[in-house]
Amino acid sequence: MAFDFKNEAEVKDYLNNIGIEYRFGCYSEKNPEVCHLLGMYFDVIKNDIEQAKKVYKVNCDSYKWSFSCYKYGYLLDKENKPENVDNVIHYLNQGCEAGLAKSCYFASVRMGAKAEKNQDLPDRESVFQKSLELMNKACTEGVGRACFNLSSIHYLGLPAISLKKDLTKVLEYSIKGCDNMHVQACVNTSLMYSKGEGTPKNEKLAKVYEEKARELHKQMTAAGVKFEESL
Repeated sequence: MAFDFKNEAEVKDYLNNIGIEYRFGCYSEKNPEVCHLLGMYFDVIKNDIEQAKKVYKVNCDSYKWSFSCYKYGYLLDKENKPENVDNVIHYLNQGCEAGLAKSCYFASVRMGAKAEKNQDLPDRESVFQKSLELMNKACTEGVGRACFNLSSIHYLGLPAISLKKDLTKVLEYSIKGCDNMHVQACVNTSLMYSKGEGTPKNEKLAKVYEEKARELHKQMTAAGVKFEESL
């Protein structure tokens, strides 16, 4: 049967039917994938964030569905309430443990921010260490900005855990970031080879990474990625 997406009544019926199907698949068949789709239905189609959060939370708690754990943590984080910080970290970490790399990245960012803001945190050092572990995991699993963040951390050092500046590590993570499509990581890699920082000078490799950065920049211009030097 042909469907006319320009017909408002037909679109409304179609969306309502999808909601019914997702409810049945989630509540009756207890299918975690469909439960996540139901959460997205409330989130995106109905704009009912509170109901979406309930579905995502239950799906994470009951089935450890990575995307639901991430989305619940993400929506909590958007509320920007200090009392939510620990729950945000918990659910993002759940998403990470369930195999979602970007959830590892955001869990790491939130952990690091918590430790940075709370100088008197009793376990501050261990929180920083866990944050680094999660950032490493995200980088290993292909999140370019996680690799870039790690290169920045090793460039600046992290006195709270006695992590000293290490240009060899900076280059290592810059290369990984570039391999995972992070433009600025490519720029930094090119600069390090050009200047001989953390490695002997290599103009040939500097040019290779410069060209890769320019090509990625062309591809990502529409997304607003800036091409600039940062080291």
